[in-house]
Amino acid sequence: MKTALFVLFALLPGIASTAAFAGPAEDLISGARTECKGCDLQNVSFKKADLAGVDFSGANLTGASFHRANLKGANFAGVIADGTNFNLTDLGGADFTGASLKSAFFYGAQLSAAKFGKANLFDARMQEARLTGADFTDAILDGAVMKNVRLNNANLTGASLDQTNLSGASLGRSKFDNAKINKASFNEATASAASFKAADIALTDFYATQLLKADFTGAKITDSRFTRAKVLMEQFTGASFTRNILPDGRVQGAAADAPAADTPAAATDAGAATEAAPAAQ
Repeated sequence: MKTALFVLFALLPGIASTAAFAGPAEDLISGARTECKGCDLQNVSFKKADLAGVDFSGANLTGASFHRANLKGANFAGVIADGTNFNLTDLGGADFTGASLKSAFFYGAQLSAAKFGKANLFDARMQEARLTGADFTDAILDGAVMKNVRLNNANLTGASLDQTNLSGASLGRSKFDNAKINKASFNEATASAASFKAADIALTDFYATQLLKADFTGAKITDSRFTRAKVLMEQFTGASFTRNILPDGRVQGAAADAPAADTPAAATDAGAATEAAPAAQ
């Protein structure tokens, strides 16, 4: 009996030491804790972890990987997650309000009803992501690659889309009201019944875009291309519409509405942006 007690007491310091050195990342992965507000979790791997509902608000997640993790309903408000890998994650209903997500990866992620209000998504990669009902109010999406995203019923009111690539995206009934859209690409996107009220649109490419029933009331649209777009000219009634390429390929305001050159008025530099490969797993 004395021997057994001696062995137990001899082991206790080691057990206590192990527990003491368990970091916040390990505790989150094990489920021992469900919040890590303001934690420094730079470059940590949470690959395939179940972190649904965890509160990461204010944390530094720069360079971390959440590849294929379950993050449904997680709180990322105010985090710094520049270059972070969220590829193929479930982020349904997650909150990224005010977060810094520059050059972050969201390839194929489930982001329905996620909140990105006032978030900075400069140069983010979101190809194939599902963003139905997402909120991007006043968000920065400059240089973001959002090819083939499902962004129906989303709110992008007041957002900045400078050289944003939305080619092939589903944008039905989404709001771009008061957004600043410059050198963006909506090539072959579906934006039926979308709202662009009071939006400032310049040098943007709407080649072959489905725009029937889209609302451009009060919008300022200049030097943009609508070649082969499905849109009626009366939809621009009430908008400032200047120097654009019309759906039939004619240049607005040119002599006899001359045919446009092969080069679109909308510079698709990034609109454009070259699609980057998903981040390494």
